[in-house]
Amino acid sequence: VSAVLASKRIQANDKEMFRHVGVEPAEVPILGLKSTVHFRADFQPIAEAILCVNSPGAHVSDPAELSYSHLRPGIRLRPMGPTRA
Repeated sequence: VSAVLASKRIQANDKEMFRHVGVEPAEVPILGLKSTVHFRADFQPIAEAILCVNSPGAHVSDPAELSYSHLRPGIRLRPMGPTRA
């Protein structure tokens, strides 16, 4: 097991962040990232599968999980999604 940690908050945008510390992402059997969508452009081509995990916190990944209480009628909760009654 190997781990690459950053001392500052930053998302893994591309594979070069791993190569900089001597890790070739395409050769790692399982690669875990803490990121939202920024990783997909560079990591999806080498991934057999992408598993997204949702964890509790101030910034949720799925806006539908937020309990909206002051939205005006007709507002969409996501692009092309249903409108609020």
